[in-house]
Amino acid sequence: MVASLRHEAKSLITLAAFIVVFLLTFVWHEFGMIGTFLVMMGWIMPYKRIENNIKRL
Repeated sequence: MVASLRHEAKSLITLAAFIVVFLLTFVWHEFGMIGTFLVMMGWIMPYKRIENNIKRL
């Protein structure tokens, strides 16, 4: 399953977004909760590559 996450745009965007959220939290504390929620909303959509790997197990 870890191999399915390598070099995925969605994973890299999520990492970058969490870094931005972390840094902006120092300026606006509430943004930590709001930003984390917004980033996680992107993961609600199905991630086909992971679903296919889980089905193979």
